[in-house]
Amino acid sequence: MDEQDDRWIAAAASALLAAERERISIEALTVQRPDLSLAMAYRVQAAAVARQVAGGARVVGHKAGVTSRAMQEQMGVDEPDSGVLLDHMVLPTGSTMARCALMQPRVEAEIAFRLGCDLTGENVGFEEARAAVKTPHAVKPSRCTVGFRSQHRRDDAREASRPGPGASGADRVGAAG
Repeated sequence: MDEQDDRWIAAAASALLAAERERISIEALTVQRPDLSLAMAYRVQAAAVARQVAGGARVVGHKAGVTSRAMQEQMGVDEPDSGVLLDHMVLPTGSTMARCALMQPRVEAEIAFRLGCDLTGENVGFEEARAAVKTPHAVKPSRCTVGFRSQHRRDDAREASRPGPGASGADRVGAAG
């Protein structure tokens, strides 16, 4: 990655956050940059999350999406994607949400993890992740209500890799039962 990539990532994160805040759609990042790698898509996610945390949001967990083989085949990937859950995204079971709060809404079944401690660094392994998810009921099936912020959304892992602040990210996550 170079300085030009860093500038594009910062601009993409800003555009996605503005689209979420203003409830407007923008051109899909994969249309803007057809060579967008999954690694760079996750860097956009990290930049957007960092801005939200700097603005007072709190990371309360993570989620895994595209966990079924059928969805992976549909999206042309061979592993689940992941996203960060911020405090404003989690709704208690039984909560309601106004449909007008989302753009192009849909609901997806996903797995949500509530962590007992932060996972940091690039070399977090299975044991560290397992230890962080140690409290009873820390792993739950969830309903992820998605509001797409990009036009011409495609089933593409690079678009789906930005849950939360991304072009096709989760706006709210609630327990499934």
